[in-house]
Amino acid sequence: MYSVACELPSRSGMPLRCELRFRAAARPLAVVLVAHGFKGFKDWGFFPHVGARLAAAGFLTVCFNFSGSGIGADPLVFTDLDRFAADTISQQLDDLGILLDAIEDGALLASGRRVAPELGCDATRIGILGHSRGLGAAIVRAREDARLRAVVGWSGIGTYQRWTASELEAWRQRGWMEFLNARTGQLMRLNYTAIEDFAANRDRYDLQGAVAALDAPLLLIHGDQDASVPVDEARSLFAAARPDRCVLEILPGTGHTFDVVHPWQGTTPALETAIAHTTAWFARHLGSTTGGGAHA
Repeated sequence: MYSVACELPSRSGMPLRCELRFRAAARPLAVVLVAHGFKGFKDWGFFPHVGARLAAAGFLTVCFNFSGSGIGADPLVFTDLDRFAADTISQQLDDLGILLDAIEDGALLASGRRVAPELGCDATRIGILGHSRGLGAAIVRAREDARLRAVVGWSGIGTYQRWTASELEAWRQRGWMEFLNARTGQLMRLNYTAIEDFAANRDRYDLQGAVAALDAPLLLIHGDQDASVPVDEARSLFAAARPDRCVLEILPGTGHTFDVVHPWQGTTPALETAIAHTTAWFARHLGSTTGGGAHA
């Protein structure tokens, strides 16, 4: 198993920091992007484990930090809070486009080939796993970009509209809103430009409409005890999606992170169930390293 760090330039000026995980293979590998959620990052809790498990199953996995994640050179510390404050949905969608372009033109694989010259990927077999808010960007990009051939959502949001009218007005008057990072105690500001971006793209960012128009097959996995994103949001996405292209798996007795904590203290039964469903979904719709192309 290989694990290789790499960086790509983003339009925001902040690098897109990635971790590639893969095993040696005779055929080009299908690719799975792993997108974190709000106040998340690629090295949080279960993400390295998930990347490794999917790589062991025969995929090239790309765990990455959105350019506005707030994580700087230290992979575990929010030091770039100005970038976090300036983040928008549009910027996250651009980040995904840059990653997809880099898969197509080989730029993403350059670092990996330094340790495994035979490394190759199949740019016609790309999937994405989005956790929490990361699913929102995954759905919108997949609706617009046919290069994303399969989507999985873990504890994913069903809407970007998460604040009351009074909260939005206070946000507008201040120009920012603060969000507590319970792990670090930091108050992390998000500028009102995030709301302006949403308002200017309201139809584009309507997740119900996006899943209704989504051609890529979508798997939703959600804990029925999720206190951060209620399971009804998964049900609403499932109800809006094409019935032949979407499956909903509700995991009983587990929450937003499938009982996993940060720093990583080991896996859980709920996480392993989510990984098993996810691996099977990508194997079915992207194909395995031995099975050739995608499956219907």
